[in-house]
Amino acid sequence: MWGNHKTRVYFDHCIWNRLVHKYSSEKEKEQKNRINRIIKYRNDESSILIFASEAVNAETYPLLNKNPDLREKLENKVKNISDGWLRTEYGEIKSKKFGRLGSMRLTTDEISEYKEDLIKEGFDKADAIHLATAITKQMDVFLTVDGKSIVSKWDNIQIKKAGLDILMPYKFEEELGID
Repeated sequence: MWGNHKTRVYFDHCIWNRLVHKYSSEKEKEQKNRINRIIKYRNDESSILIFASEAVNAETYPLLNKNPDLREKLENKVKNISDGWLRTEYGEIKSKKFGRLGSMRLTTDEISEYKEDLIKEGFDKADAIHLATAITKQMDVFLTVDGKSIVSKWDNIQIKKAGLDILMPYKFEEELGID
């Protein structure tokens, strides 16, 4: 599928959020169920590895600081589910909707260069940081539920993608053969 090694899957921050929030929409409930099936597949088959990064903290935690119980739930999910923790690039992240989200530090010039290239291609800063981290850390799959701002742009960009597939949970389930 993705080589002779275990498939390395980067969970975007929205994937982690789906796992800890209660949702009322059927679409969000379905996404959460699909993510849980992927995790169960990983536990049963041991053919994929799940990764989180420091970017998850920077983007998510400022929003959760007002809700310590939810923050603790997210921290436990990341700790119990992820097979690895990736260092990333940090710089201030701002959102039109939420204001200042977090701060990040630079870890490598390569991440920084990819981030800048992705921003030039139309990705927002937070998404560019997640994607640059996944590319430079040689992930095989970037799992997201953010179809509009990530998946739809990915096929049309010109930068070197380093073999990274951007997939929604339903598509990754298909690729894995999960019923």
